[in-house]
Amino acid sequence: MGGRVSSEDAYVMGGAQARQVLPRRGDGREGRALTPDAAERVRGLIAAARESLAEDGRGGALANALEEHLAAPGPVSAGIAHRIVEHASGTWQVEETACFVDAWVAEHGVVFAAEAALCSALHRIDRDGALTGRFDTEAVEWSWAGHRPLARVRHALAAASDAEHAAAVERVAAHRGTLRGRTLAAFLLPTETGWVGPLFEELAGLRSAFITPWLFLGSVGDREWLEALVDRCPVEGVTAPSWVLPTLVDAVGPEGVLPTLVRWLPRLPAAARKRVLGLVAEFPLDEAFAVLAGQGPPGVKPLRDAVKRFPERAARLAPAELLPAPADPLPEARADEPVRLPRPLVDPPWEVAPVVERVVVPGLTPIDRPGVVWRPGEREEWLERELFSLPTNPPAPADWSRALDEVARANDGQAGHPVLLLAPEEPARRVVVAWRPENAGGFWAWGPRLVARFGVDAAGVVAHVGATRRDRAVEVAAPLVSAAIATLFAEWGDRLKSMRGPAAAYFARHGVEAARPLVPAALGTREGPRRAAERALRLVADDLGEDAVLAVAAEYGPGAEAGVRALFDRDPLALLPRTRPSTPEWANPLTLPPVLLRDGGPALPAPAVANLLAVLAVPDERARRAGLVPVREVCDPASLAAFGRALLRAWLAEGALPAGGWALTAQGVIGDDETARELAGLIDRWPGEGAFQRAVTGLGALGSIGTDTALRAVDLLARKGSTKGLRERAAEAIALAAAGAGLDPEQLADRLVPDCGIGAGVVLDYGPRSFPVEFDRSLTPLVVLPDGRRRKSAPTPAATDDPELAAAARARFSLLRKEITKVAAEQAERLERAMVVGRRWRGDEFRALFTTHPLLSHLALRLVWAVFGEDGPRPFRLAEDRTAADVADALVELADDAVIGLAHPLHLAGAIPVWSELFADYEVVQPFPQLGRPWAALTEAERAGSSLSRFAGEKAAPGRLLGLIGKGWSRDASAAPSAPPWLRRRLDEGRWALLDLDRGLPFSSFEHLPHLLLGELRLSATGGPGRDPGDPPFSGLDPVLVSELLADVGGTLAR
Repeated sequence: MGGRVSSEDAYVMGGAQARQVLPRRGDGREGRALTPDAAERVRGLIAAARESLAEDGRGGALANALEEHLAAPGPVSAGIAHRIVEHASGTWQVEETACFVDAWVAEHGVVFAAEAALCSALHRIDRDGALTGRFDTEAVEWSWAGHRPLARVRHALAAASDAEHAAAVERVAAHRGTLRGRTLAAFLLPTETGWVGPLFEELAGLRSAFITPWLFLGSVGDREWLEALVDRCPVEGVTAPSWVLPTLVDAVGPEGVLPTLVRWLPRLPAAARKRVLGLVAEFPLDEAFAVLAGQGPPGVKPLRDAVKRFPERAARLAPAELLPAPADPLPEARADEPVRLPRPLVDPPWEVAPVVERVVVPGLTPIDRPGVVWRPGEREEWLERELFSLPTNPPAPADWSRALDEVARANDGQAGHPVLLLAPEEPARRVVVAWRPENAGGFWAWGPRLVARFGVDAAGVVAHVGATRRDRAVEVAAPLVSAAIATLFAEWGDRLKSMRGPAAAYFARHGVEAARPLVPAALGTREGPRRAAERALRLVADDLGEDAVLAVAAEYGPGAEAGVRALFDRDPLALLPRTRPSTPEWANPLTLPPVLLRDGGPALPAPAVANLLAVLAVPDERARRAGLVPVREVCDPASLAAFGRALLRAWLAEGALPAGGWALTAQGVIGDDETARELAGLIDRWPGEGAFQRAVTGLGALGSIGTDTALRAVDLLARKGSTKGLRERAAEAIALAAAGAGLDPEQLADRLVPDCGIGAGVVLDYGPRSFPVEFDRSLTPLVVLPDGRRRKSAPTPAATDDPELAAAARARFSLLRKEITKVAAEQAERLERAMVVGRRWRGDEFRALFTTHPLLSHLALRLVWAVFGEDGPRPFRLAEDRTAADVADALVELADDAVIGLAHPLHLAGAIPVWSELFADYEVVQPFPQLGRPWAALTEAERAGSSLSRFAGEKAAPGRLLGLIGKGWSRDASAAPSAPPWLRRRLDEGRWALLDLDRGLPFSSFEHLPHLLLGELRLSATGGPGRDPGDPPFSGLDPVLVSELLADVGGTLAR
């Protein structure tokens, strides 16, 4: 019986993976069926290519070449024609490429198709639009996308007859004269070992490691070849196209490929790593189990899949590590204790359906009062957006009337929007009011300009587009309010999970103006519109209060007001669904930590935890929150938050599938400060893992936690987030939170500064001994010993100390030191920015923030402030007793209505040496450069102009210029070859600073590059490279801003 082979030792590739494998001759796979109408599709593509080339001013030569090769017989001309058509169509869709190959096979045979596809791949269209067979590099670029027709031909060759295959080998061999030809030939015919082996030896000798992953991996036939080139293969392409990994595993086998996959895993992005681990979970190998177990959270789901697939191997290897150990048993509350357990946990509506009476008020007509609400700077930014569809030579004024008539008649958005944006405003406005474009392509680009120009008069256009193309209209519609647009946002927010955030933001922006036209639908008989409108009314009521919504309902009459009041008075738990939300296997009550009742009560019983999970999985946010209100009243907050964090980790470990995204949104309802800290770190990491939308959802949950710690985390992400998109979304979230508190984002940030426990006094408890902690001027925590000495580290525990208390105290001190260092650096950066932008505080606000706050007061003591009045700035500092004193130590009175800000060196003028000496005498080290900050002023002649030549001809280091990107400067977003040689910085509405360069700043490595030559530093009204008589003069800028600009540029000089 020793010869018996376990079924768990046989490798069977999953069906989805197996269908992706590219065949090899003799592997038994059947050939693919040909596309029936391939020839007809080819003719259509050729016709489209002819039309495209005719419209392209540079396409004449290609058009001639296309006709020449279409007329010529033979596979070489067919392949070249295919390459031109592919270029002209600008598409790489599988169907299009497949139809060419299938037409060749059907009409001329597989030998013809093989040579034609190869010839297509051996030609390219250069930047000047010329057809060429020359390439910049002999090795095929890893990003080349020409694999689709070759893969299709490979299927046909694998199923060809012996005679056809031999003829194809002969024809393909004729094109193996270059490395590129040899590489492509090996991919087409991977069983020609006389080609493949020598090719890999040749590739291994290349200096460049830029070898195309999919060509290499699709051709490899044994482990030796794989090992020879694996480290030179860019990992960016090893999981795309989708057939790469299945084809590799099929050729080399699980044992041969596993070591390679292990070497790739650390370098792969998250999505690719997930796919590789899913493949490894199918390998019948003990080593595969070990690989999955060592991957941490990303390996949990594949490991569980492997457990199901190989139960014997799982039992033998590591059964205890596959699932979290069950929690220690705790006394459970009884499910029949109604006083202790709320209804959602014992009588949820999916078990005991509530009786809900609908309130209907018929005959109401929406009151429509269109309007527009702009956020600060939004309209101006929309007006300035670049729009490449606008003609550079608009028609003469005499032609505008005729052009507008044509726009009104044709209702073509693509053709009509340039006229509406360039024509005289009033006649164009009359057209826009009634315009309903049928072709709204590119509306996301030109729609904002249209709304910025015509405001509420464009509401009909936006509603018309949004009714059929939500994706184009969401952003464009946000500033507008009308009955049609409010209805759209209500329906979108009700139907689409992805639109709940934008819908909530829309109703927060417009409030009762958006609620007013929805009252009739909320009291109507149609279920869908009724549910959507009711949801929207509740959103507004949550923001502004029920009375505000009842007031607009009263405009329809007392019956409507009473109807909306009845909606609001309805039992909130009636919002919960009557069908139990499904919960996945990973949300298992037995593997999650217990949820305890308050005041040391018992744990929830398993059925109640199952109902809690179902409530958390309710898709409607308002219903979910309603169901959790009574739960939070009886459950211990800390254990509920810990339960939520474990749930989030389980979801992430299972691959974070969208269907389980409720585990993330739930954190906003049951999370605490610890949740906020953990979630903030995940959110910052996710965009880099290709999960930006998950990060956006996480931001919503983080903000919903609502504590100072959570809002502080959102504010930090808005300033320091890992990507621009994340910073922008976090800034929007913090702006909404600030607006809800009646503050601007900076004022909210002032109030979120933690005191790190300084105010309450920190004491390290060792049991028999305790040590108070003090802070020096630089906020360094110091432990005070019994003899009065101070030390920067926590004392070593003595034999008589309580070991647990001492260890906890030492850990607390270490955490305190890190936290204070981090917070102090963040606040120093904020204060420096406040000095540069000229932020001001009222006197009473200044005292509340900077003289009493335990942490901020330490920073405020080390800076020079000023009272800004009609007589100019009066500098002062804060003394140790928090009183204000000038440079001569004379008392400075700070009235409640005084205007106070940080003094810039320009405000101190000749007094800088005196202030510097005073701070040196007091041994004050400033938290950022203030007194020693470089500063400069303009001459009168420079102030009068819009350009400065003081830096022209100076050499600047590329790395230092690149450093300006982090200071608000940017370069054009176009591709590197066409980027204009300048940097720019937006100063305010209608004013940009531009710094001319002699060449473009590199986008990648700038090591060993020569210095760049600077040109003029100038102001622009548009931010574009051209000069305009309307460019603003420097005299209109704040002198502090001018000084900072000069310092920025001066800091780049190679001196």
